[in-house]
Amino acid sequence: MFHLDTYAGDAVVGISGPMDYKYMKVLRFVLRIISGWPGKALGEKTLKIEGMGHAYYNTILSLIYLALGIAYLKKNAHRFGFLELGHLYIVLLMNMLSTSRAFTLCLSEKYRTVAKIFIQKVHLFYFKDNSEYAMSIHVTVHRISYFAAVYVSIMLSIAACLFNLIPMYNNYAAGNFASFDNLQNTTYGTMLCGSSVSMFDLFLCLMIFNLWGHFKILIYNLDHFPRPATEVVDAEGEERSGRIIGSEMYSESELEEVSVKLKECIQYHMLIVE
Repeated sequence: MFHLDTYAGDAVVGISGPMDYKYMKVLRFVLRIISGWPGKALGEKTLKIEGMGHAYYNTILSLIYLALGIAYLKKNAHRFGFLELGHLYIVLLMNMLSTSRAFTLCLSEKYRTVAKIFIQKVHLFYFKDNSEYAMSIHVTVHRISYFAAVYVSIMLSIAACLFNLIPMYNNYAAGNFASFDNLQNTTYGTMLCGSSVSMFDLFLCLMIFNLWGHFKILIYNLDHFPRPATEVVDAEGEERSGRIIGSEMYSESELEEVSVKLKECIQYHMLIVE
């Protein structure tokens, strides 16, 4: 029988931080290629490809691809049919999205700050021991996150392969590779565009999954907020209908406990909405 935990790994045992999870390792591996991982902000040992120089290189490369794509489409649009032209427009739009994310994310310090806060403070890993319900939500989000990471990674790999292999086969069948002068390699460009589109979305999804978990925990805590232990009830009314005729009041000891729990809920909510 298939068990997701077998592949996703345990959500608690052997885990000392969010970066020990497999889905976070996959995300870090791919984002490092496009200089989109905030390794320096997290205090991790960074690779040469994670520097701002490589980020600028990827950004300039995306701009070159975009400019060449626009020029090619402008010059050769009349040569293609509806389907081919639609494919070219989709590629061009994806290139625009990739370029915009290179500017707004890879070169942005604000993005790296937000990513650092999520990994070091907001991840459900740090709240799993607050209650049994928090632990159950943490495990659920862990499974969802792993499934999302695997799905996006597989789709990215398949898309990159098909995007390159099919045109290469068509060119080979047409005899365009008869000479080495005609060989071109667009694999890195495909990975750059695909990773910019999909992996940043995956990172955003992981944040959303964790925020969803936080709200579930907060709502649960509010729904199970302590009630007054004593109630004022009319004895005769209790026999007839059990209707409470007095106000529910907390005792002094209960007020102290309620004040602490209410403060915790407010602080928890402030952490979520920051």
